[in-house]
Amino acid sequence: MQVHHLHLRDGGRLAWRESGAGAPLLFVHGWSVDGSLFSRQMAALSSTFRVICLDLRGHGLSDAAPQAGVALLADDVQELLTRLGLRNVIAVGWSLGAMVLWHLLSRERLAQISGLVTVDMSPMIHNTPDWQLGLMDGRDYDKATGATTAMTGNWPKMVNQFVPRIFSPEFAQTNPHIVNDVARLAERGDVATLAAIWHSMVDQDFRDDLGRIQVPALVAYGANSQLYHAQTAQFVARALPVSDLVEFTRSGHAPHVEEPDQFNQAIEVFARGVSAQKTMNTKTATP
Repeated sequence: MQVHHLHLRDGGRLAWRESGAGAPLLFVHGWSVDGSLFSRQMAALSSTFRVICLDLRGHGLSDAAPQAGVALLADDVQELLTRLGLRNVIAVGWSLGAMVLWHLLSRERLAQISGLVTVDMSPMIHNTPDWQLGLMDGRDYDKATGATTAMTGNWPKMVNQFVPRIFSPEFAQTNPHIVNDVARLAERGDVATLAAIWHSMVDQDFRDDLGRIQVPALVAYGANSQLYHAQTAQFVARALPVSDLVEFTRSGHAPHVEEPDQFNQAIEVFARGVSAQKTMNTKTATP
């Protein structure tokens, strides 16, 4: 599949792939991997939708950006939407991708995005005495930011430690080839950029910002996630003004990889529901 590159205003290049025609679906991947992890979505959904999968900076085929953070990645997504002339987009953000979209949608109402799907992510990933819905291992701010030392010290070792935890224990055990493929993919990321983005992720706190997101949302999570509690997804769903919650019973942190057929169906049903509601609102507003 052809890879396209967008030359950004600051001189960087952003890579993306697209397939299909129709209403646009934008997929924003998680930290350390790239848009290719949505290949099952692109293959299945492009018969009905225009599916766009980008590589965030420092990931995949996009340029490195050692000073990058969540805000810059959100700016990149907005620039991509604007330059491609996209409207009525259903935006799907997995993990880091969810944070990027929260940042984008909580600071202003974008005409381009009409629906939001977030996948297994916490609005604040470090834990505090009064917030225990961050990373499941309970790490606080210092331990979370301290992970950057391990990243820059021995990235391949860290990759082999954390990648299996992206999936449910059962999936990782029965699909070692997928775990290995994702690990090799993560190894190719720009470590300086990944470390900077990780530090930025730890700095974020979207708990109060979620209430400002006005588009309909679907909050997805894996029942067997090794990274975040089910209660974390429940918190996000309650905080978003208009949202539904969907659990993937056999998945860990990556239901789009672990249960792709069920995930794709949920995306399609949600996207059609958003479109139908938008059509109904338009008809109601017409004199």
